[in-house]
Amino acid sequence: MAARYATGDCDIMKQYGRPLSVVVAQVLVIASAAIGSLSISFRWCNAQGALDFNNSAGGLVVDLVGVYGSPFPWLADLYYGPVGAPECLLAPLHEPAEVRSASFEGGIKTIPNYAPGTVISGQVRVWNGAYGFYWDNAVLSTSPDAHIALSPIFQLSLANPATAPPSGLPYTDDYYLRLNDPPTTWPPRFQASVVLTNMLLFYWEGRSNYRLQQNPTLNSTNWVTLTNVPWTDWYKGQIAIPKPSQPMFYRLLVVSP
Repeated sequence: MAARYATGDCDIMKQYGRPLSVVVAQVLVIASAAIGSLSISFRWCNAQGALDFNNSAGGLVVDLVGVYGSPFPWLADLYYGPVGAPECLLAPLHEPAEVRSASFEGGIKTIPNYAPGTVISGQVRVWNGAYGFYWDNAVLSTSPDAHIALSPIFQLSLANPATAPPSGLPYTDDYYLRLNDPPTTWPPRFQASVVLTNMLLFYWEGRSNYRLQQNPTLNSTNWVTLTNVPWTDWYKGQIAIPKPSQPMFYRLLVVSP
């Protein structure tokens, strides 16, 4: 009555010529024609790693003078990526947790595309929720009342929620909320490094009103402005691009803020 087809980590059961796709769990069907019984069991496959999104270990959300709590609707979200990823390459979980009395308890979160036991890079970003449901919205507002904050990038190993309860975040220092008053260093200190083996990371101090330009030779005035919009936290800018296949020169172009 039923045939079982292996398709990677999950199975597709085919019964009476009709495929039954199982996305979250694989279903094992055992039928007995003699007694007319049918039993179904579930087994997790393609499991995703998880963590407990809370700062119970420390890392309280404070303002610039160290006062806990605030009348604003503070939100916190997790940004994550592979070990070695810079801030501009971290992906948002987009499941903000409310910050109350300098703490947040977002509960168990699964991390897409990362299996249990995987070590990832993580960063918590905090902002005034009145300026958007996501951290990126608050940054784009450029308002000093958005009070964005970031933790340093940390590493943690994801758990399998089916076998053990995930742990909280390992970062234990306070998150200091920032005002929109970045350094006015001029010219900005323009730096570059290789990250994740095949990516070039360009970074500088100050706002994001710069664009990256490239040119294969200094003997030409044909500088090409890249369309990549710099990542910023008001205090620094970053752009990550694939390493070029040929020698290339880069510079920053000032644009209107």
